[in-house]
Amino acid sequence: MEHYVIRSTTDVPSTSTATTLQAPGVIHEYFTLLSCSPGTTIGLEGCSEHQLLMLDARIVASQRNIFSLLRSRAARGRFAIGTREWLLYRRSTCLVASDAYEGGTLAPVTYANCLVLVDHDRLDELATTLESYAQH
Repeated sequence: MEHYVIRSTTDVPSTSTATTLQAPGVIHEYFTLLSCSPGTTIGLEGCSEHQLLMLDARIVASQRNIFSLLRSRAARGRFAIGTREWLLYRRSTCLVASDAYEGGTLAPVTYANCLVLVDHDRLDELATTLESYAQH
């Protein structure tokens, strides 16, 4: 049972004839935002969802910042593809983590917590990338 469907609006060229590349788009999380209440299972899920939305916004801002620094079309294309692949990695990794509780009430909590952890890692990676551009 999947609790979330993750989709990115990141534009990735499907062929070499694509004429424009746009900065990575927003990360859409498809869930009804729950209230944050650490005292209940569903409330724990809600707390993670709130964190996730804030982290997603920071990731998108960082990705757009990096994209604006990329000098060539090829570099922008690679970055766009990497962004899309990262979203697939994030989703797959967290589905595997939640599979330990498949069918139980902890599955969506585990999934949401995993997304938060992976988002934190992504922000660290993006910060490192931005630092390397600042040095050049």
